[in-house]
Amino acid sequence: MSKLEQLKSLLQSKGLWAKKSLGQNFLVDEKALDTIVSAADLKKTDNVIEVGPGTGFLTERLIEKASHITSVELDKDMVDILERQFKFTDNLEILNQDILDFEIQNSKFKIQNFKVVANIPYYITSPLLKHFLQSDNRP
Repeated sequence: MSKLEQLKSLLQSKGLWAKKSLGQNFLVDEKALDTIVSAADLKKTDNVIEVGPGTGFLTERLIEKASHITSVELDKDMVDILERQFKFTDNLEILNQDILDFEIQNSKFKIQNFKVVANIPYYITSPLLKHFLQSDNRP
């Protein structure tokens, strides 16, 4: 089953749809997912902040490549899906909050150095960059 078919099936089974108010566009293209992970140049020792993991297609790849992943998702429906899908994943923390309110020191992994990896909704790109670049602990 393709990622698109998986996504449609999952959302239909939960009675959900992409929320345009949150800029949700679910990334299902395998090549695009691979390109994002490749561009992040992840090592097994890296810590990752994932912005807006949605249903977790990128998250799956990050879990295999990095030491710790903190996935920050605003949509509670998506958080519920992620928590069920990854409940036995030790190197993943899922937070239900706005990334613009996220403070790295509150991560359960107590990480100092990290990379930000995401399929970022267009409307939040500038505020997101500003948030991380003005923080005390920058990526």
